[in-house]
Amino acid sequence: ERRWASEFHGPAGHTGIPVEMQVGGVPCLAVLTLQHLVVMRLDAGHEGRTVGTVPWETEFACNVSTPAIAGNRVLVTSEYNHKVATLFAVSAQGLREVWTSKAHGVASSPVVYRDRVFLINDAIQCLDLATGRLKWRGGSFGHGSCVVTSDGKLIVFGARKLVLLDALADQYRELGRVEHVAHATCYPHVAIADGVVCCKDREGHLVVFSVRPNPAS
Repeated sequence: ERRWASEFHGPAGHTGIPVEMQVGGVPCLAVLTLQHLVVMRLDAGHEGRTVGTVPWETEFACNVSTPAIAGNRVLVTSEYNHKVATLFAVSAQGLREVWTSKAHGVASSPVVYRDRVFLINDAIQCLDLATGRLKWRGGSFGHGSCVVTSDGKLIVFGARKLVLLDALADQYRELGRVEHVAHATCYPHVAIADGVVCCKDREGHLVVFSVRPNPAS
């Protein structure tokens, strides 16, 4: 049984997943569709009602990165005809651009951690969340992806390798590295849950690493 449908009727495309956010205390959903960034309400009686939209259309229908949320702000990025990352503030009146940076991601979704944004376009790039200013960049990860752990470590997967970084450092600084993790292009996002890190390549090869602490002897 259908519970509700979005007021927005534009084509969905093959996009990243919708993400939840709060706008003035109202639960909402942000999604990058084929041609727009759309924010819609989720509260009872208003499900699917559009809060605001911004045009965002990419050559080859490559709006594939999932938006990243920071409070009432939403960050989107893409390559091709855009080659930017843009942070929007969302209110009941719609979406307002906060900043746009030429540092951007290609296939992977941006990651927000505290006052920082992490994007991968071969190199991993660390941006200041408030201003969009580039803090540092480094490494070579192709179309890879990253995830931040609860203790502030940045796990980056791409170009067939897995690297551990300090997410709060002022420069690119590796804490560990594993080479030859995957056989093919590393489009799928690295994931961490329940003490394991999962790495998968485009051909479906899956490699799983344990990151659980060693038991006390």
